[in-house]
Amino acid sequence: LWATWCGPCRAEMPHLVEFQNTYGEKGFEVIGLDVDPEPVELIKEFAEEMKLNYQLGWAEKDLVGEFYRISQANAIPQSFLIDRGGHLRGVFV
Repeated sequence: LWATWCGPCRAEMPHLVEFQNTYGEKGFEVIGLDVDPEPVELIKEFAEEMKLNYQLGWAEKDLVGEFYRISQANAIPQSFLIDRGGHLRGVFV
């Protein structure tokens, strides 16, 4: 979970790019969900600026609330590690 205005999100993004580069061929996939309804053009420019190599999408308010409930933290960035079987293996706030 992230947003363009979030400094800590920007700081973690190079690490997510590295994960995607290192483990993508093994089936690992990073998906970044923006928590704000930011314009598509802004997201595209941001992704280019940050050299993001992973899928981006939006998480609507209800979905963000569910992620916050799982992590017990109302904050971003948050990362959720889900295994191939769909089991939650870790939450990083």
